[in-house]
Amino acid sequence: MTLADLRDNWQDVPAFHQSIHEHFMALVNADPKLDAHRTYVESKVFGMGERSFWWLWKLLLETLPENPKLLEVGVFKAATMSLWKMLRPDATCYGVTPLDGRGTGWTEDDYFAHITKIHHDFGLDMPILYVGGSAETPIIEQVYHSRPYDIIYVDGDHSEVGALADLNNYARCVKQGGYLVIDDCCCDFHMQFGYFQGIQSVQDAFDQWDSSEFKFVCNVVHLRVLRRISI
Repeated sequence: MTLADLRDNWQDVPAFHQSIHEHFMALVNADPKLDAHRTYVESKVFGMGERSFWWLWKLLLETLPENPKLLEVGVFKAATMSLWKMLRPDATCYGVTPLDGRGTGWTEDDYFAHITKIHHDFGLDMPILYVGGSAETPIIEQVYHSRPYDIIYVDGDHSEVGALADLNNYARCVKQGGYLVIDDCCCDFHMQFGYFQGIQSVQDAFDQWDSSEFKFVCNVVHLRVLRRISI
């Protein structure tokens, strides 16, 4: 299955959401590289989200041109960024992070040490980090200086105000044809009981945001994927 296949066959019904999630988990489990990375992340609590996301990221990264530029807003311990670099060694990865866990409830940790460790343990080059809050003007200016990006992953402030600000500030930095991926933003889809679809404050922010320059591609559980169609 390619990303185009997922897009073209996507349905907002519980059976489809379940089948994609379970199929992608099985594919990750069968891929030694992806399984090892995801198991590392889970065992060391280096990230959250679903195992199936690793296959979605693989499909997304396969669509990108040479030397893509990737940005994560809200790095935590760099599970996703290190996956990006592992799958696309030619990528330049950027991250916005305060390095203090604000907004996550994990406030007493050495985040830079964790980011360094996962990249070291998998033999990966370190990302470029913009250290500060995503709403801070100097951080936004640094991100703008490096734009446009092939993928921007918004996974930072999960308050309604903060998530809306991140969408307003960073979505415009996605290149035409590039992807905007939003975490915890699928509360409006029809999934079976027990699936974590996201956080309502993030969904509320998305519903207020002007997404007219983007087109929905697909989701996997609580990851929502959009593609920029105009600038």
